[in-house]
Amino acid sequence: MKTGIVGCGQVAPMHIRAIRQSGKPDIIGLCDMDESRARVLASRFGIPSTYNDLDALLREQQPDVVHITTPPDTHAKLTIQALEAGSHVLVEKPMCLSVSEADDMIAAAERSGAKLCVNHNYLFRPSVQKARSLVAAGDLGQVIYVDAYYNYGREGSYGGEEGRSHWAWRLPGGVFTNFLPHMLYLQMEFLGRLDSVAGIAVVGDGDASDESTPDVSILLQGTN
Repeated sequence: MKTGIVGCGQVAPMHIRAIRQSGKPDIIGLCDMDESRARVLASRFGIPSTYNDLDALLREQQPDVVHITTPPDTHAKLTIQALEAGSHVLVEKPMCLSVSEADDMIAAAERSGAKLCVNHNYLFRPSVQKARSLVAAGDLGQVIYVDAYYNYGREGSYGGEEGRSHWAWRLPGGVFTNFLPHMLYLQMEFLGRLDSVAGIAVVGDGDASDESTPDVSILLQGTN
């Protein structure tokens, strides 16, 4: 299976390692608007081709699947572009930034016959897989309530002065938009359709004079 990757930021190496660990290591090209960044990553992992234009990668390499690892505001355009070229697509979460964009992506997949998948990776963590198996077997009875909790501190990718420059802070809803899909898809896995969701975001800092290094906690509660 020939795979192309679009977006060569901090999550792209995780995709490269996962692809190779899956036993299907034929990564045929990397694409990034900043091709020098793509070349650095390609050299690091021994990937043969780099591009700064997705059309060129699709035309020259004809990948079976394309991983979209760019910021969310570009997901819809790039996903539709790859689907219309006949490639399957794995797109990072959040899938996109509006319902209309999601509808357009789904419609493109249906027209092309290619598969569209969103990278909801926490579903495959060992602890979550264990919980899923227990629920599926009926060992826990009927699940009627789920808490989802996400926390990061000032030492993480989004904390501190450097972290505050991350594109996630510029999303509608800020950095929360980048985290919320994890909690929602986990809740939906165990509850099915969510009839109500309550959310709380708590921001605190150890030094009130330094607003650049917050500790943020997000709590969602879902019921069906």
